[in-house]
Amino acid sequence: MTPHTYREATANEVYEVLPEFLEAAQLLLAALEARDD
Repeated sequence: MTPHTYREATANEVYEVLPEFLEAAQLLLAALEARDD
């Protein structure tokens, strides 16, 4: 497997999980903000 192909596969995986990661990050930020109050 060439580095280019590996890079492409990794990028695709990142794009697939990115929405879930952003959602989790938003929930975490909301929890931290609620705790500050």
